[in-house]
Amino acid sequence: MIVYFIRHGESEANAKGIYPNDSTPLTPRGVDQAKALAKAMTGIKVEAIISSPALRATQTAEQLASELGLRVEVDDRFREVGLGSLVGKNVASIPERDVELMDEYYRDGTKYGIEKLKQLQGRLLSGISEIQEGGKKSVIIVSHQAPIRAAISMAVGAADKWLARIPVDNASISVMKFEGGRFSIVSVNWKPLELY
Repeated sequence: MIVYFIRHGESEANAKGIYPNDSTPLTPRGVDQAKALAKAMTGIKVEAIISSPALRATQTAEQLASELGLRVEVDDRFREVGLGSLVGKNVASIPERDVELMDEYYRDGTKYGIEKLKQLQGRLLSGISEIQEGGKKSVIIVSHQAPIRAAISMAVGAADKWLARIPVDNASISVMKFEGGRFSIVSVNWKPLELY
């Protein structure tokens, strides 16, 4: 199965530099990004568009659905990583190399109450496996930076702090194959030229 992982367009939280909640909408720029991405996807055969329930993701997915003549399905398994007490905080207020944050995400820390990478990978794998078992051959998943990076980490078979250095920009496409219960990478962070 071919999976087109699409990160939502720019959200108000992205523009303000804060950790988002699920009701964070796209900015006008984010809507334009989603429209440009939808036009770039014209001609690519996909059988379904599945979105995270977060508003910024469903707004992006609706632009794709309108252009591709499909309807949007929503699946909670493709939501953003659970951010715990970080929601609403300024991203810059958390040191980039916060050892406790990294320990919590990758291992067993508990400072912020965030979801663990292993949990994120588990729900992502569950959702993708179910789609494949339903007979789909090519789908769009509109999601978020952390779930897309989680898929990348499963494809390479490793994860640690280096994962945060892999760019997954707003309105980018990361294409993967999913066969035999495993991801393989086709491309990461592709965008239409007008979005660079």
